[in-house]
Amino acid sequence: MALSLRRRAVRLGSGHYLVWLFVAYGVAVVSLSAHSLVAEARGGSPAAHPQRQVVSPQPLPDNPSPDYPVQALAAAVDGDVVFVARVSAEGRVDAVQVLDVPKAGMGFEDAVREAVLQWRFEAARNDRVAIPSAYVGKVNFTRQLSYAHARMYSESSQAVWREAKDIVTSLERTQGITYAVSQVLITQWLRFDTADVGQPPAESAGAGQGLPQEFQLHVFVSPFVEPARVHVGSVSRGPNNVQYNLGVAERWFFEKLERRLGEVGLPIPLESERHRAAASSLLDVPDPCLGTVPTDASAVAVPTRLTAVAPTYLGLVASGTDATITVKIAVSLDGAVVSSQVVGTEANAVEEDMATAAAGVVSLWRFSPSTSEGCRVPFTGKVNVTFPRQ
Repeated sequence: MALSLRRRAVRLGSGHYLVWLFVAYGVAVVSLSAHSLVAEARGGSPAAHPQRQVVSPQPLPDNPSPDYPVQALAAAVDGDVVFVARVSAEGRVDAVQVLDVPKAGMGFEDAVREAVLQWRFEAARNDRVAIPSAYVGKVNFTRQLSYAHARMYSESSQAVWREAKDIVTSLERTQGITYAVSQVLITQWLRFDTADVGQPPAESAGAGQGLPQEFQLHVFVSPFVEPARVHVGSVSRGPNNVQYNLGVAERWFFEKLERRLGEVGLPIPLESERHRAAASSLLDVPDPCLGTVPTDASAVAVPTRLTAVAPTYLGLVASGTDATITVKIAVSLDGAVVSSQVVGTEANAVEEDMATAAAGVVSLWRFSPSTSEGCRVPFTGKVNVTFPRQ
């Protein structure tokens, strides 16, 4: 069995990301015709060499990953794609046939076919002789939170929270704002040193206006779930721009955290049932809430907001009055906002960067998650962000 892992980030507006984890695993099937060709080349039949050892083809580790189809992402479709590849004796893929997809017409077929045709294999062998073969594989497309912003650890939430606080203390700067019960930490503004923190992504909003001068980290180690789920966001600002969740400072923090923990975090699935299953697998303890569906929607408790970050906005409110922007949010079962989208305004004119700031700042809000029948459940609702007139 061969296993290959890849991660990719897809930006979906307002600083939010989904990441999919690609897993290709399969059982190689060496065709009977390939056996026969090898036997004939040696002057015999397959039955004449019963002790010959057949070695399955193995995909090389640096094979390209399929792109997550945009149509499938937009429709929130994920799942397994099963394929069979014809592999030559030189280890090249001659043809790919897709056998099964989560949903037809979403682009999975072309995405997998185009990627696997570029794969290279360690060819199958019969008695140490390279032979053509067939490789049956499976690609799993799973929507996940950005690995730069959210990770899961096997340690308890309290243990990870202690390490997170110690990291900020070790920077020899004022700790900023700490909500001990909610396990939320907001640092003071820190100098954005690219030699230490790293370069922001070239495609980041406002990148053409120069590098950020300082940043602020927003760390949330959810106290509502075990094992630990850590969400890290950021606000970065320069002389003329403010940017949310660039990812570079978040990765910097996670690297420090994981050195302390001696553990590499796991990505967090976006879909709640996959989220539960991943945590249950990590704990090796069954989750009684896995597979349950709320029977009474009216009985779902609305999440309680723990922290609300005020917007940082450098422009002016054009209307001369307070501008209120309505943002649709999705709150995960651990209390983090995993999606925010502007859906309405209460102002005559709202600038685009103000709407971006509204969605960005709401992504840093933290909640006590919704519950239903004793289980924590995801929640979708609307919140308002007000920009005072200048």
